[in-house]
Amino acid sequence: MDTTAAQNTPDGYTISESGKFTFNTKCKIRHTPVMSDTGIGDDVTSGQEVGYTGKEKNDNHFWITYTGADSSTLYVPYANITNNTYFGTDSNSDDPIQVSTGGDTGSGSGDTGSGSGSGDTGSGSTTASTDPDAPGAKFRLLNLPLPNQAAQQCFTVFYSF
Repeated sequence: MDTTAAQNTPDGYTISESGKFTFNTKCKIRHTPVMSDTGIGDDVTSGQEVGYTGKEKNDNHFWITYTGADSSTLYVPYANITNNTYFGTDSNSDDPIQVSTGGDTGSGSGDTGSGSGSGDTGSGSTTASTDPDAPGAKFRLLNLPLPNQAAQQCFTVFYSF
């Protein structure tokens, strides 16, 4: 999880994503996406799979949303943003993180690198024909959210001032 981007995302930010989350932690089912909500009296338990229709960022947590038997919207936290902890595994690993609309911009030209990576944690490697250890070289890791999570990649960009 990109903790900084998650913390910079405003509370109440939602995405329309559906999937199934399998919990490895007991979590309260709530009427609202806040940890102080006492819950509906039921919990999801370790090993339980919950189908959901949306995700929301609120109260330093990510929440799945689904419709209860009485047609009410219910919420279950699936990750603690502050601790960078997920409470299980998700069939759709997109998180409700708002893409930044501001920040650095720039242009330039130079050698192109190549890279590869795999895994839900975003691990991978990259190679480039520009030496990142050269005097004056700087690098920045860019986590670029893409519409298709399977295609999401991390890029290390080398540039000099």
